[in-house]
Order: sequence, then C-alpha cells, then structure tokens
Amino acid sequence: MTHRIVVLGGGYVAITVTRGLRRAIRRGGVEVTVVSRENYQVWHGFIGEMLTSRISPHTILNSARRMVRPARLLVAEITGVDLEAHTVDIEDDHGRRRSLPYDQLVIGIGTADRHETFAGLPEHAFMMKTFDDVFRLRNHLVNRFEQADHTDDAAERQRLLTFVVAGGGYAGCELAGELSDYARLLRKIYPGVGAEDPRVVLVHPGEAVLPELGPSGRTNHPRLVAYATGRLKQLGVELVDAERVTGVTPFSVQLRDAPAIPTTTVISAIGAKPHPVVAQVPGLPLSANGRVVTDETCQVAGHPGVWAAGDCAVVPHPRGGTCPAVAIFALQQGALVARNTLRWARGQQPDKFGFAGFGQGASLGRRSAIAELYGREFTGFLAWVMWRSLLWRYVPTWDRKLRLLADWTIWPLVGRDAVEMSVSDADDFELHHMRFTDGEVIVDEAGTQFVHVIIEGRAELMADEDSLQKFGVGEVVGRRWVDQERSERVVARGTVRTIRLRTKQARELQKLVHALSQVATDANE
Repeated sequence: MTHRIVVLGGGYVAITVTRGLRRAIRRGGVEVTVVSRENYQVWHGFIGEMLTSRISPHTILNSARRMVRPARLLVAEITGVDLEAHTVDIEDDHGRRRSLPYDQLVIGIGTADRHETFAGLPEHAFMMKTFDDVFRLRNHLVNRFEQADHTDDAAERQRLLTFVVAGGGYAGCELAGELSDYARLLRKIYPGVGAEDPRVVLVHPGEAVLPELGPSGRTNHPRLVAYATGRLKQLGVELVDAERVTGVTPFSVQLRDAPAIPTTTVISAIGAKPHPVVAQVPGLPLSANGRVVTDETCQVAGHPGVWAAGDCAVVPHPRGGTCPAVAIFALQQGALVARNTLRWARGQQPDKFGFAGFGQGASLGRRSAIAELYGREFTGFLAWVMWRSLLWRYVPTWDRKLRLLADWTIWPLVGRDAVEMSVSDADDFELHHMRFTDGEVIVDEAGTQFVHVIIEGRAELMADEDSLQKFGVGEVVGRRWVDQERSERVVARGTVRTIRLRTKQARELQKLVHALSQVATDANE
C-alpha cells in the first residue's frame, strides 16, 4: 500500500524534504504531494541585489516543480487541515475544492506579512516577503529617480529620493547599504539629480543595529556590529537608533519621538508573523507567538506522524533555546524530516535535530560584508566573498546558480539595468487604500487622475486659509471639487482613510452601479 506524505508549503522545507525522499518515491511505496500557492520559490538571500539591479528579477526564482520532482506539486490555496481525519483541504484559482488524505503531514508553510506593525503599512509601505512585493519595489525605486529627474521643486525632489528602511536587523542593514550604493550609481544617469538629493534612512528600535549579533542574540559579536555601523555611515546611510516607525502616509513616515520624515518610500524589514493557516488547525499546539511547537525530532507535540519545520515551527536548538527562523535551519530541518518520515513509516524511532549552525553574516553594500563562521569574525571584501559564496552554494537549482554567475559577470561590464519593468495596465481596475494624517493634502490641482471615497475621518476643502466645504465618511472628493485658479485643495482633518481609484475608472463604476440599480428596479416591478 502506498504511503502518502503531504507537504504544506513550497519553500525551503519542501526543497530538502522532497530531496531526501527522492529515492523512496522512485522506488515506489511512497507518494509525496507538495501544496504551494506559487509554482516558484523565492531565494531571499539575494533580494537586495535584485532590488538594486545587480541581478535580474527572475534569477531569485527557482522552479518549484524542478525542485520537488519526482514529488507531485499542486498549486492551490490551503483552506483547512483536519488532524483527526488526516486530510488537507485545498482550493484552486477556479474555486474547485478537494481533500487530500495523508498518512504523514509536513507543515513547512513559512510566515506571512505582519501588516499591523504600524499604521499605514499595508497601504503605503513596501514589504519584502513575496516576489510580487519585491518586484513592485524594484520598479518603484527606478520610478522615484525618473520623477525626481524632471521636477524643479527641490523639496519634492528630496522627498522622492528619500528612502526609509524600518528595522535594523540583517535584512534592513543589507537593504540600506545596497540602496545607498545604488543611489550613488543612479545619480550618474539622471542629470537632474544632485549628489545631495538621495537619502537613505535606517530606523531601528534598539540602541544598535544587528541585534542578532548583540547581547540579545545567540552569540555576541560587538566588533562586527561596530564595523557594520561604521560601514553603513560611510556609505551615507543615516542611522536613527532607539526610534520606531508609528505610521506612514503617501507623503511621510511618522516616528515615535522624532519629527516626521518627508518620503514616498518606506520599506518594512521588521519581520513576519506565523502563517494564518496554522492558527486555524484545531488541536495544533502553538507557542505564544503562534508558531507550531515540536519536539527535538521536529515532530509536532501530541501528533505522531505530523512534522513541522522552518519559520512556522518552534524547534529546540541542540545547544538550548530554539532554532532561529532563517533559511539554513529550515533546509536542515527539512532534511531531518525527510529521514524521520521514512523511519516513522518503518516503525523506528525518529532522529533528533543536531544542526547547531555554522555562522551568520550580512552584506553591507559596495562589496563589503560582515560574517561569523564557526566563531571566527570576518569583515570587508573577504567577508563579502565568503558570505556570497555560501549563499550561492545553497541555491537549490543549477540553472539559477549559472544565471547568478552570469549576472555577476555581466553587470560590472555593462552597468546596472535601471529599467522600470511595470506589468500593470492603466486600464486595469484597481482600488487603493490610502491613509492621511492631519493637514496632509488629499486632492489638489495636481491630483487630476484620481478620486477618493472617504471611509474613515473627515476632510475639508480649503482655499488658502478659508474653509469652503466639509466631507465625511461615504463622500467622494476629486478634481471637480478643486478650483485650480484659486489654488484650492482638499486636506485631511485628523487621520483620514480613503479608497482611491482613477477618475476614468470611477466613471465606469458609476455606470455599472446605475445599470445594476436599474436591473434591481426592473426585477422588483
């Protein structure tokens, strides 16, 4: 009888689980099904290089089908898990639902974006969890330079070219350093941008960046923290320590104790939260922060044959505490789970997780990095080569390894490809949630393309200092309310949230609503 193993998630855990079960699948007797929302895996170690055009966007993507074969991949949404019935419920893009029975279950579903970190984050800040988010940010960065290049307003140009990174961990420091170096290079191809215009600000709640290497981390490396701090400052990054982002609008970022910073680009590198699917599984033991609790074999407590690994799991560390939520531990845990599923199926005791890690590091921009390997510290160019080589070694497919080498070879010769590769269509119907703080302009003479529906708060039509009209929840504001010759504008009074859509789309929506109301009227007659 075929032994059925279902793997939830197509990320790092799935890579090594399916790799470890490859021979068993080919011999027969074991059937492995991977359920993932996408048919690709994002290699997060090189996101900073993709954002700043060192490498092509597709280079950080690995084909999930190529990674997991000969296992079966189902691209679908996970809608439920029944631990008692041993089934997983899924739904595809067409709404078709099915239930997958299993003999063993592997939960490696990763994490989800943490939208509640500060006000306005989902509306106006960028996150780096999904490829869609990262690709959108890459295009946005180029667009900021395009817009700044042709404006004559110095304050507006600096607002367009101010990039704020929230979070001073590995991801935040890597991104801030890469952005500062990227801005230096882009200045050469945009004549309207001066050397003093681009600005990269790193906001961190702690007293120093890189808490993973500080006293609160598993290992304490003050020398590496000091080098990273100095290097970031040398690259032009402004460090704002002991401060928190409290809110974002289209025009600025608000801080807890410091003045707001005018900007149109805020990037959240604060972290993620457990995937919502795990919270919806009845009987699944969860930690205080919502991750799946396992024993030292990666088996879920109280559920034999159910395993969890990666970012969504709390796995005991061999030296005490729990394993960090980083890729190398997810890969190693996946390899252990593959072995343990086979041992469990044969009635043998599962092995314990014994990987303690070999180091950590971060790229800081302009061919410099910090690294700690087996307790030894490295900085500068040598650390950059070592850490980059290590990340390259773990890229799961050979075609992507070759593409990385090609990109790294080509860009120093031809320069970075600063092209805005937008795939959106101006005619696509899109609704954007917006957030404004007191006094910020919602509509002025320049806002001719959009209308706003107020869903929270109130706004006011102003002409200089005179109030002409007030607007509340459910009311619409747009160009027709603004007399351009009198420099009128609609401003927020307190915190205001709106839904924004293009003027053309608003007209189409109005026609649709009118048609639907007519249909309803005819049906009632």
